Amino acid sequence: MIHNLRLYNGKSYFQIDYLLLTRFFFVIINCKNYLGTLIFDTTLNQFIRIRNNQEEGYLDPISQVKRLKRQLEHFLQKHHFTIPPLNPSLLFPNPLQS
Repeated sequence: MIHNLRLYNGKSYFQIDYLLLTRFFFVIINCKNYLGTLIFDTTLNQFIRIRNNQEEGYLDPISQVKRLKRQLEHFLQKHHFTIPPLNPSLLFPNPLQS
């Protein structure tokens, strides 16, 4: 497991919170530490957190982890690595605490 992996894609840097490496596949783990009620609208690519009766909008973490997958694929291809199956995932350690 690699924590806080920062890679250069030729134009800018991108960061992966955790990258789990196995011989058969890689898992991209994007960790989000949001407290409160979390609402995902996959139709509109929206992410809303409700905490203390206030709604806050954030960048959609599902789209973000998919973008990280594409960036890692491009990076591996550019550096002539064999690209294993890449599995993007999200981790919410404490989403229901306030």
